[in-house]
Amino acid sequence: MEKVAVIILNYKTKELTLKCIESVKKSDNKNYKLIVVDNHSEDGLVEDFKDRKDFILIKNSRNSGYSGGNNLGIRRALKEEAGYILILNPD
Repeated sequence: MEKVAVIILNYKTKELTLKCIESVKKSDNKNYKLIVVDNHSEDGLVEDFKDRKDFILIKNSRNSGYSGGNNLGIRRALKEEAGYILILNPD
């Protein structure tokens, strides 16, 4: 089975993003790479989660909107050689 990249875009939804991360981690499919993109939300997510090893955290230097933030995650997913990409909203 090919690897799935799961992308979660955070913009001022830190608590919902954390719940979404935990929900993804409950999946029976463990062949995934979790990528969280913080779209310059300044809600503390980057500072609180920068040392976590269970997902890739990308800090966007500006709010580039929904598509721009997801495109950052997609580019990283392609570098991770994901066969599939799943984009989730944290809410």
